[in-house]
Amino acid sequence: MASVFGAVRPVSLAGVDLPSTTYRVSRKLPLEGLVKSIERFGLLESPVLLREAGRLVPVFGHNRLAALERAGVENFNAVVVDVINPIAYRDRAVLKCARNEAGPVGRMRMAAILRTLGLGEEELSRTVRHGLEVPAEFSSAEMAGSVMRLPGRLRDYIDLRDVGFKVIKGLLGLPAEAHEFLAGRIDDAGIRINIFRDLIEMMSDILRRDGTLSTVLGMPVPESGDRRRDEQLLHEAVYSLRYPAYSEMKEKAVLIASEIERGGCSVGIPPYFEGGEVSLTIHFGRGDDEASIRRRLTGIDARKIGKLIGLL
Repeated sequence: MASVFGAVRPVSLAGVDLPSTTYRVSRKLPLEGLVKSIERFGLLESPVLLREAGRLVPVFGHNRLAALERAGVENFNAVVVDVINPIAYRDRAVLKCARNEAGPVGRMRMAAILRTLGLGEEELSRTVRHGLEVPAEFSSAEMAGSVMRLPGRLRDYIDLRDVGFKVIKGLLGLPAEAHEFLAGRIDDAGIRINIFRDLIEMMSDILRRDGTLSTVLGMPVPESGDRRRDEQLLHEAVYSLRYPAYSEMKEKAVLIASEIERGGCSVGIPPYFEGGEVSLTIHFGRGDDEASIRRRLTGIDARKIGKLIGLL
């Protein structure tokens, strides 16, 4: 079996520098599926290794190598090269992108590696645009370096969630302390991509307005015990800092809602006062008769509901 890099040969896993991430471009994925595939069918695609200083450095196949180690495989077939051919690397890189195996950070690293390998500028530009699908401004060594200086957890999140380049640009406009803050919150609450995108935008606005993010960075970590709830609490806290009037309106709304709920119903207020309606829910049980039902309905203060709607 051969690849664009050459023929495969038997290799011992003990001779591979597994911790090396010099050429890593793939997303870090759960290994369970790969391990099961290796156990059932063997290694279906051979890693590419670079012979360097007496060790074999992974070029392509980092996830497969980790799965081999997890599966307890000691020997396998791989392509071993002494020099990385830039055309061969380009072909494999474009294939990985076509398979959606690399996220934005990985694609930027591919562009940086191809530049280091000496791929001609014209061919590099064509590959970056049409093969790696990386905007021209993100293909520079300087931009790649800025992204690689982000905390590892943040880089992994960007790749795993396919964060858009526009959001990445906004993220790079924030100070290093903000990067650490977000990396920590990713660990704590997971953060869905739409929430992450909103946080970047709001933090950028606060930084432009106040000249600092100290109010955001000093916020305590939400500890409700529910990941989704913690995520929402974080979003609401930053939203309140971005839109101070919202906090005042929310306090008024909560107070009015609590007064309405004394009448025996629950009140639903739309998040961030978006939309033009509030909801009231009244629960009746088997013990309620016509008279008790009427009392509860007439006990609802319509004037307070009007005040609540007036805040929307």
